[in-house]
Amino acid sequence: MFDFKKLILSFGHAVNGVKAAMDDQSFRIQVVIGAVVFALAFYFRLQKFEFLILILTVISVLTLEMINTSIERILDLLHPEKHP
Repeated sequence: MFDFKKLILSFGHAVNGVKAAMDDQSFRIQVVIGAVVFALAFYFRLQKFEFLILILTVISVLTLEMINTSIERILDLLHPEKHP
């Protein structure tokens, strides 16, 4: 049924993935921009629904940045000679 040990292990892998993403400069820039956006959201006192949309947008941007970085690293491994 529910395997708590497996859940903890999966969470650990997720944390390791975020740590690895923080090694990428573009991801760190996106995190800083997201923090600024959240600070501005508090300053302008967004409504709950607007804030929810903002959270989903920032999470989407960070997720897509991780996917993009993963694709770039895979392509660099496959074709190290092609690096613009």
